Amino acid sequence: MNEKSLFQKICAVAFLVFAIISCVATAQSLSLTLEMEIPFWLSFSMMFIFAFGIYLLTSYCFKLVIDACNMDVYVDHRRRDFILGIFGVLLFWLVCSMPTNTHSLFYTKVVDKVIVTELDNQKATLNNEVGFLDAGINTKYDNLIGQLNDKVRTLKNQFIAEIDNTDRLGLGAEAFNILTNIEVACGKQPDEFFGNRHTKQRNTSPQERLRIKNHYIPQINNLLQQSVDKLNEERNVEIARKEENKQMLLAYISKIESVTAYQNNEEIPHQDRIKAARLVLNNAYNNPDYRDKILDNVEVLVNADAGHKENNVESYKIYKTERLHSVFKLWGDYLSGKIQNLDFDMFYWIIISLIIDIAGLLFFAIAFRKTY
Repeated sequence: MNEKSLFQKICAVAFLVFAIISCVATAQSLSLTLEMEIPFWLSFSMMFIFAFGIYLLTSYCFKLVIDACNMDVYVDHRRRDFILGIFGVLLFWLVCSMPTNTHSLFYTKVVDKVIVTELDNQKATLNNEVGFLDAGINTKYDNLIGQLNDKVRTLKNQFIAEIDNTDRLGLGAEAFNILTNIEVACGKQPDEFFGNRHTKQRNTSPQERLRIKNHYIPQINNLLQQSVDKLNEERNVEIARKEENKQMLLAYISKIESVTAYQNNEEIPHQDRIKAARLVLNNAYNNPDYRDKILDNVEVLVNADAGHKENNVESYKIYKTERLHSVFKLWGDYLSGKIQNLDFDMFYWIIISLIIDIAGLLFFAIAFRKTY
């Protein structure tokens, strides 16, 4: 065996090594993207056979280009082989092999980080939402009660001042108007609470004015208390109505905590851990009771087939695990600049993918080069 033949055999073995690496990556990418309803190992095996065929075609097309450029050997249709070779490389490599390899390598590197980040973010969002359910209602009714107290207090002071008004002492039209405003502020109909107010008392003595105030002020306070009690009853009804949603949120928080711990259990197959995380995340996003709150905070694109409108954001604050599984969505997001927090990782694996494929193609061209 001469040295030249041995070198070609070494190159052939090297080609097989790089071909297997590339095809494993392509098979994983296609299996993740297609998500066929069959066992993952079967899907992976089918995609590996397909990927190996594509890689052989790409390698052969690359060899055609190399041979066509080698003026030391005879080629029947040099121009045709060069054009067909370039076309084949562009079709099989740039359209299939390189994108799927990059997707698979990038996915393998970042999927655990993306899942944990999204789970943590969603847990924090849901915890905030739980707090908002109670705090939001309490804040709402506390504000309403505070505004009512301030308004009635102001009107009560105006009523007292009107009774003592030296220009029109006693109980007159202005005083009755103030009582009416108090009734309206407390949600009553005019004349509903204070009764007949047509008897006017003018030029009354200090003792009579004190009697008038002692008669009406307790009624004003009583009316205010009734209105406050009614608002508190409405508060309790609304809190009770929200309790079901609160319990649902707490249940999902518990699931997120469980699946987060699940991610750290290396005894469980990696694909099973990822599947569990996706199930919890997708259930949360697709739950109509709080998905909009989550989506607003996370700022992710939502699939049209999930029944939501797409949010046209410039970039993701938190990248969505579900989009990471699709080679098409990942590349679309990368090319449109929507994964800025992961773009360096993506670029790094593009370079690695290029090195793997180009090395394999070169070893094939050397191992099977035309020598005559």
